[in-house]
Amino acid sequence: MVDIYNEALGGDIERLERLLNEVEDGQDESSLKINLERLIENVQKAAAEQVAYMVDMAKSDAMDLLGETRQAFELVVRHV
Repeated sequence: MVDIYNEALGGDIERLERLLNEVEDGQDESSLKINLERLIENVQKAAAEQVAYMVDMAKSDAMDLLGETRQAFELVVRHV
């Protein structure tokens, strides 16, 4: 009975080691490193989208004050 348990446990350990090695081989040296180029790209894209949103909301408010509610609504709908 102990031999069966030891063989099963040994097989499980070997499978887990292989799985761990496969996962580690597919990763960079450290998952804690920050990819600065990708970070800048993501921040610039998010910032551009946020600025476009703020500009459209300001335009929408101005149009609403001028009575152009339909055009104001169309600007808001872009972001909903």
